[in-house]
Amino acid sequence: IRDNSEVVQESISNKQSDIDINNFLDLDTNRRVYIKEVEELRAEKNSVSNTIATLKKHGKDATSEIGSMRIVSENIKEIEKGLNELEKEIQKQIYYIPNLVHSSVPLGKNETENILVKEWGIKPELNFEIKDHIEIGETLGLFDFKRAVKMTGASFPLYTGVGAQLERALINFMLDYHVEKLGYLELSPPLLANRQAMQNTGQLPK
Repeated sequence: IRDNSEVVQESISNKQSDIDINNFLDLDTNRRVYIKEVEELRAEKNSVSNTIATLKKHGKDATSEIGSMRIVSENIKEIEKGLNELEKEIQKQIYYIPNLVHSSVPLGKNETENILVKEWGIKPELNFEIKDHIEIGETLGLFDFKRAVKMTGASFPLYTGVGAQLERALINFMLDYHVEKLGYLELSPPLLANRQAMQNTGQLPK
């Protein structure tokens, strides 16, 4: 993002998002300043510690150096506190920055502006009105979109009866085919996932 800020911002805009990465970049800049400061202070602390050790070894007074080291230590703690807050905010914001749009993807406001890439087969000429899969499925009782909307929102079906059986059969067919024909190893993962795993798959914090 830092090295390709214009490309990232253009991609975000193409996705019709109002996210402005300038604030994120400012946080990143401040983070690097904090890191530089804390590293310099740690180096100073190490130097003073060596000086104190040398003075004590020769039986000399190190009170002044000890006082200086305490001040440096307090400064380090203060900067690390600010750095920690910055990094939390960066982590919070970065998960809302979407993946880049591929250069081959045409721009459009919605699905009505999709571009037909390829067609296959010969379209039959029918003497009756064609029904889409939604109308056919609801007529046959394969799924229920109205109840699904109440559960998850738009675009997700609630499979019912034979529809649920067909969905389960297709899933089993896909798994069996990949395991038996393509050499995949079937896994049965836990039904729960922790926050980090959900963040890594892009499910959280959105």
